[in-house]
Amino acid sequence: MVRGDAEKYARLLTLFADSHEQGPALLTTALRAGDLEGIKRVAHTLKGSAGNLGATAVQEAASALHTAVAKAAGRKEIEDLLATLGAELSALIGAIRLLPQDFQSPVTATPEELAAVLDRLEGLLAIGDMAADDLVQESAPLLRAGLGAATAATLRSRIAAFDYEAALTVLRGSR
Repeated sequence: MVRGDAEKYARLLTLFADSHEQGPALLTTALRAGDLEGIKRVAHTLKGSAGNLGATAVQEAASALHTAVAKAAGRKEIEDLLATLGAELSALIGAIRLLPQDFQSPVTATPEELAAVLDRLEGLLAIGDMAADDLVQESAPLLRAGLGAATAATLRSRIAAFDYEAALTVLRGSR
């Protein structure tokens, strides 16, 4: 779709994250209101947008939710599929947010730099200090380079949800 243009792909990823960050909240609100057409519409949009980016986990979760609503599945099935889509979408957006600002200049993490950030982050998480969120955002490129995009995104999403215990588990598991 972007013919190997990494900058363009990074812009599309950022646009996707900006456009769909409220997707889980919109879906939950629609479910509470009994607005099945609204759920179907949001799921359809997410399915197409994610598919264009190659985000297959989000695309498949959105497709499953769309299909379930279209076939008038039970509320429990729809809630479960909505939770799955929300988790996949949050993980993807978290990973997108961890992309380096300058996508063409990859960040390298020296073991010493990474260890210093991880030690500081572990201390903040252990005492439940909200400054952990600031540190994760400031250190996003370093964490992504040192831990990998998926682990860094999971860590960031746990901290953003104030689930410091789970974030601490992720952090300790990455060392």
